Amino acid sequence: MDVCVHTNVHNGASVIRAYLDSLVQQTFKDFDLLIVDDGSTDHTLKIVDDYREILSIQVLSLSHVGLTEARAVGMQNVAADICIILDADEIVEPHALERFIQPFSDPAIGAVGGRVVSWGTGWSARGARMLREAIHRLRKTGDENTWAVSGGSIAVRVEAVRSLGGFTSAPGVAEDYDISWRLQDQGWRVVSKDDIIVYHRDPVTLWATFKHKFVIGQRALHTLWLHRRRLLDWRSIVVFYPLGILILAVLDARLALFVLMATLLGVVILLRGADGSLIDRLYGWIFLNVYSTAYALGFLYELLRTAIRVLVRIPYAESE
Repeated sequence: MDVCVHTNVHNGASVIRAYLDSLVQQTFKDFDLLIVDDGSTDHTLKIVDDYREILSIQVLSLSHVGLTEARAVGMQNVAADICIILDADEIVEPHALERFIQPFSDPAIGAVGGRVVSWGTGWSARGARMLREAIHRLRKTGDENTWAVSGGSIAVRVEAVRSLGGFTSAPGVAEDYDISWRLQDQGWRVVSKDDIIVYHRDPVTLWATFKHKFVIGQRALHTLWLHRRRLLDWRSIVVFYPLGILILAVLDARLALFVLMATLLGVVILLRGADGSLIDRLYGWIFLNVYSTAYALGFLYELLRTAIRVLVRIPYAESE
């Protein structure tokens, strides 16, 4: 099978060298690298040029159109059987590409996801790492099948994706969830592999995490509207638990505190066997509460914004 690694980048000069170095170290070597430059104004492409004698690189330059559209356009230019989608701010473990490819020997596999692990050693990185591990485990549906795969750590069967019309370019839609669900709706298996490790640089403060997850909540509204039958899936609902605790606090503060502490116990149980100390799990619980609160507020804000836009017929403009 021909393999392409697809990477979107916008002003990634500070991170892309480490990413490219990790690709050079891969045990699987027979791949082409498609860099989709989304209107970078720094020296990202000069760094990419340094690797042209080491890696088989094609660059597709676009005006700054945003990640969703840039990924969709890039996918249209992939000439391979398998496309592995990674981000320029990641570091990929040496066996990752090899392990992404192996499951596609099963003709029913449409997409393969890996484990995204937060990069760093500080308390915020430790908390974000536990949060990502919890999300990874909650997405599993059994027999390696997963509810959805994470963008920036996904391999797809190009034939399957193109049969669906490619990746979405619709503004405000989370393309990783969208493609996962569209593939599943057409009978393709979407699986997650624990031994595929991709390190990602996550926001390093709680406020940065809040802002990032607020936007994810906004995008979730549009994504779930396209896939409305998943609105009532418990994975869609559970992330709103901070709102439930807030309502409980109005009715009975002690009961709300009890439920909040129960979520801490739930995180500790969920993460049993994971790398990390009990303190790491506490950090993860803090990040989970920040994430869920920001997500819920972003979702409700976008719901209100969309309702107003529809009522007064204002054109849609995706939040940056």
